[in-house]
Amino acid sequence: MASGSSGSATGNPRNKVALKPGHSLMDWIRLGNSGKDLTGVGGVPISVTREQLAEHKTPDDAWLCIRGVVYNVTHYMDFHPGGCEELMRGVGKDATALFNQVHAWVNYQTILQKCIVGRLHSEEFTLPISPPKKTSSLTVSSNNRSKSSVDWSQQLESFTLLFNLKTSSPQVQILFNEPDSLLCRVNENSSDSRVTSIKLEGKITWPADILINSLTGKSTIQLKLRKKKKALWKEFGAIIEVENSSNEDGDEFWPTEITSINKQTHDSYLITLKDTKNVYNHINVGQHLLIKQEIKGEEVIRPYTPVPKLTYQKPTTGKPIWRSTSQEVNLLIKCYDLGKMSSWLCSQRRGSTVMISSPKGSFNTDMFTKTITEVYLFAAGTGITPMLSVVDWLLKSQSVLKIRLLYFNKTRKDIILEDKLDQLASEESRFSVEHILSEPSSEWIGRRGHVSLDLLQEVLPKHGDDIPRSDFVCICGPRPFTAMVEKWLKEHLGYTSENYYSFSGQ
Repeated sequence: MASGSSGSATGNPRNKVALKPGHSLMDWIRLGNSGKDLTGVGGVPISVTREQLAEHKTPDDAWLCIRGVVYNVTHYMDFHPGGCEELMRGVGKDATALFNQVHAWVNYQTILQKCIVGRLHSEEFTLPISPPKKTSSLTVSSNNRSKSSVDWSQQLESFTLLFNLKTSSPQVQILFNEPDSLLCRVNENSSDSRVTSIKLEGKITWPADILINSLTGKSTIQLKLRKKKKALWKEFGAIIEVENSSNEDGDEFWPTEITSINKQTHDSYLITLKDTKNVYNHINVGQHLLIKQEIKGEEVIRPYTPVPKLTYQKPTTGKPIWRSTSQEVNLLIKCYDLGKMSSWLCSQRRGSTVMISSPKGSFNTDMFTKTITEVYLFAAGTGITPMLSVVDWLLKSQSVLKIRLLYFNKTRKDIILEDKLDQLASEESRFSVEHILSEPSSEWIGRRGHVSLDLLQEVLPKHGDDIPRSDFVCICGPRPFTAMVEKWLKEHLGYTSENYYSFSGQ
């Protein structure tokens, strides 16, 4: 898509074509300033339906849509560094997902500003005048979606948007496109995806203060933004419901920067990443993300599970939790000699760029129904990573009375975060951890061995057929470990898929 320096839309620099003489970025800017109509509609923006967009899909008549805005890229074909063929992949449709694969941070608004046809047609709501010291509510919906509301309020120096959702694990992505524009993508479930474009009355600054309050069955997303100029806006602007398109061209990746690398064990590191562009991806409990990197000429993609920030604090409420910041991603990386991605990550330094995807995963805290009072966690090695966010969430829950973690490693030096886990257990009566080693030293006084059916029968509560289970089991580790525990739960202990969750392949 539009880029002044990047390669093709596939992200492979080797596919970059040689531009014809007179077709550099500066030549394109000169053409845009020449007075020639590049829009094809006389320079007067129009509302474009998806049907109209689909009609303009040839090299001689090419429209595409990026983040709700339709562009006529007919004249840009010969200027695109990735070539005409790559640009044609997005023509006649919403090309946002394709664009975000490699160009999410490119200032395409400037490059294509003379090509704007108009906005993709959608329902539009103008937000009313804000009453002083009150919160107003706007319901945003479309034909086949459950209604969810957007509330708002403002002060002289800031304004706040609140999205009230019907799930405790929403997928949330917020893009700060322009000083007065936001794009919010919200997935309440796998079949209910909504993209909302918010055009504001005035200009704002980024980053925002983002708070997501998740309870069983529902959640509230609070987005507080600072105004560039102190003033009370008569109107906030407009909320536009944009029909979402499926990401048929693959995963979206975003650039982040390594801000710190801290050694945890002899072969594991805690790497902190910070967004370098104006995008926020909410990471739900137990979710993972993909990291993409070209290593020795090969594109390598691997999944990693973010963990809560490991600064342990005990709030005034008496509930110890790990607090995380919204603009950071913390990864626990175990380095393997033959691991292409892990070796590359562990060799990086502060300031290095890491490409990460939007969060993924089917885990949902709604699995912990109101009848669940005990949760048992079986983790091996780096399988501890999703358990940390699970523990963090459970400690905030009022209903879960017992959280027991059984953590399996080879030797004591392999235990990740041993001190922090033990500290948490000493200060929170509901949480306990037991370290189990398969190859301990002679000084080890804890439990020895591997996971076994006998161990599960000893640890897990007995259960009668006529009594609903009040316990839930989470499993994560190498595939043989996970598969064996699953097998014992189902075949010997009477567990069903409603009573346990396996973080497979993470």
